[in-house]
Amino acid sequence: MGRDGACGQAVDPDREGPAAPIEGAVEGGPVTALIASDSGQVDAQLATMDPTEAYYPIPSSVLSGLVTRSLTQYDPEQGSMVLVPDIATDIGTSNEDFTEWVFTVRDGVRFEDGKTVTAEDVAYGIKRSFDRDTFVDGPTYSNDHFLDGDTYKGLYTGGSGYDGVVVDGDTVTIKMERPFPEMPYWGAFPTMGPILERGSDPARYALHPLATGPYKFAEYTRGKSLTLVRNDEWDADTDPGSARISRPVRVRLHRAVEAD
Repeated sequence: MGRDGACGQAVDPDREGPAAPIEGAVEGGPVTALIASDSGQVDAQLATMDPTEAYYPIPSSVLSGLVTRSLTQYDPEQGSMVLVPDIATDIGTSNEDFTEWVFTVRDGVRFEDGKTVTAEDVAYGIKRSFDRDTFVDGPTYSNDHFLDGDTYKGLYTGGSGYDGVVVDGDTVTIKMERPFPEMPYWGAFPTMGPILERGSDPARYALHPLATGPYKFAEYTRGKSLTLVRNDEWDADTDPGSARISRPVRVRLHRAVEAD
């Protein structure tokens, strides 16, 4: 995020991996996320690590920055957030009126179990994002902007038959209900990433989302702690915006005490 609080002020559609080393990075040590209060919103932030439901800052930043990858991503550069490609080879190509977007899935991206990420996996993740009954607190941009988003109920409620996402080889075409020029920015959310159909049961996936980024889950105690270890299936050459240090990362989730 930029110094003035804005994001997405710069775009680099041609960025290629590997990402530049992180200046001042120190190997090892814990990462602690502090939360401002003990409100119900905080409980919602700590309740799930499913990328489809990741909308609040803590799960989004942990997943996007370390564990899961999406169509596009942000790379902090010189104090502002630069939108760059991620699993897609660019930030998307649209038709003239922004009612259709095409993304090509890059070669060499793998899940932590060694399976290659395909366009079908990306489409499956996108279809997941419509399900408001299953992912109550997830972002609603797919429902708001994608074709028939107000009527399609998502995979677990409405089934897989949806005409708004079309796969052809290594490309994914997304159709819009109305012009949506902001699609490349929506593409950077964790929910716009690949998910394997097998093993994607929401109750279990929230405890261990399958990594495509530089780290994967090792131990997770819901709402308290998360230990990440190296994802050896991650290839830096396929990732334009993520870098990795060599030791495990421990993320401790704490509620800060409210001031009087």
